[in-house]
Amino acid sequence: MCRTRRFMDPLCLLMLASLVGLVAAPHANAVLCTLDEVPAATLFVPYFEVDVSEAACNDPTAGSNTLIRVTNADAHAQVINVMFWTDWSVGSLNFSVYLTGYDVQTIDLRDIFCNGNLPRTGPGSGLSPVGPVSAPHTLFPNCNNSSTQGTGPNYSNPFSPLLVDLMQTWHTGRPAAALGTCAGRDHGDLIARGYVTIDVTLDCSLSFPSEPGYFESEASMDNVLLGDVTYIGAGAETLAQVPAVHLEADPAFFADNPSLHTFYGRYTFYNGQGPGTDGREPLPVGMSAPFRTSGAIGETQWLTWREPGGSISAVACGTEPAGLPQLNPLFAVFDEQESVVAIEPAIPDVVTAFDAQAGTANPFEDGWALMDFRDDNVMSIYGDQRAQSWVTTLSRSSDGTFASGATHGTPIGTGADQCNNELPSLPDPRVFVDSFESGDTSAWSDVLP
Repeated sequence: MCRTRRFMDPLCLLMLASLVGLVAAPHANAVLCTLDEVPAATLFVPYFEVDVSEAACNDPTAGSNTLIRVTNADAHAQVINVMFWTDWSVGSLNFSVYLTGYDVQTIDLRDIFCNGNLPRTGPGSGLSPVGPVSAPHTLFPNCNNSSTQGTGPNYSNPFSPLLVDLMQTWHTGRPAAALGTCAGRDHGDLIARGYVTIDVTLDCSLSFPSEPGYFESEASMDNVLLGDVTYIGAGAETLAQVPAVHLEADPAFFADNPSLHTFYGRYTFYNGQGPGTDGREPLPVGMSAPFRTSGAIGETQWLTWREPGGSISAVACGTEPAGLPQLNPLFAVFDEQESVVAIEPAIPDVVTAFDAQAGTANPFEDGWALMDFRDDNVMSIYGDQRAQSWVTTLSRSSDGTFASGATHGTPIGTGADQCNNELPSLPDPRVFVDSFESGDTSAWSDVLP
């Protein structure tokens, strides 16, 4: 048997290649608009945080951090565009990463925010080795394909101190030294917050996904990426891990169904591109998520991402971009005895972290919530209020560290509902009257106590 041999012979390698091909086939078991964890064209990390205080930057065991791991599920090399956005959805930094076939790359956000170090990858000598079942190297356009450090993906580290300052200040809501502008909310701490998108691309792109032409000439539609996110608590003693959100691309499907929302639709609309140009399946407008505020595991935080009404730029400090703060969403919150109340928590930003009880009018200690994130901000884009959303639940101990893990919320509805970005009929007539069952959750506050 192959597993009993210390070194694999060619026959065993062929068998391994066949097995890998079966497991990592890019379209295996994929169902569009179900947001299943299958190889995708875009990985979405809806929340990150990094402690950028001097103490945390100088001590890798101090303060919170986030790690993002990206896997190429295909035998052929890929290049990806890693894009950072603030909690107001202002783009701050993007860079390219080269992945050989079946490669895995971990991105340490503290190393970027504190030290200005980007992953150094590429087909140059010794950077990204090719494995025994991987295809040969690919020389992508506009890339530094040599072994000499310089531009992406084989970067010269660290990048400039002014860019380090911009990353730290924009993501903590403070003025950037070079520009004097602000791009996020100041929470009174030195925790950098935001979200990340990771796209498969055709070259080493310096373009943001919000720029015209990105999806016509630079973004790839190949569904080949897998990924996960690890949250590290203060003291580096507590960990929570969740999958990234995997967004499949099917440009032909969305071209044939131009009324459907897509993930990057807010950008392609304002750039004058056709509906569905990005080809990425959308996030839902409704989510459900559990919470627990009692016991030793700590209180649940809800980490929310809400679709902005288009491309947002940095603004003069002391002001907010147009479209912010966003409308308060509507939650139906249940306890473990099926009691239910309606609450409208203040969630002003594209990315917000808040306590499931202390940060809201939620009167219950343990239970779950149905969440309606419709917002007027997207009316000009879609002609409806069906803004995309995502929720991750995270348990934290009383000192703020990550305590017992993290899970994603559950999209409400079937694949068809999610492709249409509709809230589905809500099935229980004991709780939801006829208006609920039709998907009209505007009546929640009139029905729930």
